[in-house]
Amino acid sequence: MSSNDNDKLLDHEYDGIQELDNNLPLWWLWTFFGAIIFSFIYWLHYSYTGDGPTLDQELEVAMNQIEEQREMAEKGSGGDEVSSAELLQSGQKVYQNFCASCHMESGAGSVGPNLTDDYWIHGHSTEAITKVIKMGILDKGMPAWDGVLRPADITAVVAFVESLKGQNVSGGKEPQGEKNN
Repeated sequence: MSSNDNDKLLDHEYDGIQELDNNLPLWWLWTFFGAIIFSFIYWLHYSYTGDGPTLDQELEVAMNQIEEQREMAEKGSGGDEVSSAELLQSGQKVYQNFCASCHMESGAGSVGPNLTDDYWIHGHSTEAITKVIKMGILDKGMPAWDGVLRPADITAVVAFVESLKGQNVSGGKEPQGEKNN
C-alpha cells in the first residue's frame, strides 16, 4: 500500500479486509446522471405530454397490421392479377428450390412420389395438394411449408404441380396411391 492510500483508508475492516475511500470515475457519474435525466424526460413524455403512444395504442396498431396482413393473405396475391404463365413460371422456380430434391426436377419422384402420373397418395384435387404442401406429411418425410413459403408461392407451386399431372415422364417412380379419374 502506498502512503497516499493510507489517507483514503477507512477506519473499519471485515475479515481482515480494509476499504479505501475512492471517488467514482467521472465517466460512470456522467452515465448515471444521464440515465436519471433520460428517465425523467421519458416519464414526462409518456405520462404527461401525451405525445408518445401508450402500450394499448401500440398493441392496437400491431393488431391492425396483423389483420391487414391476414386479409391480404386470404385474397391470395394481394389483389394483383397474375397470368397463368407467370404463375407457372413462379411455381417452377419455387418447385426447383424446395421440391426438386425429393420429387426430381421433372416431377418423376425419388424420395417423394411421382407427380407426373395419374396416381395420387393424398388426393389429386387442388385443395388436397395445397393441404399436403402447407401441412406436410411428416411420417412420409414431407415437411410442412406453410411457415416457410408465402401464400402466393404456395399457390404458384400448386399450379405448377397440377401442370405436371398426366405427363408420365420416363424413368418415373412406380405409381403409388389411387388413380385420378
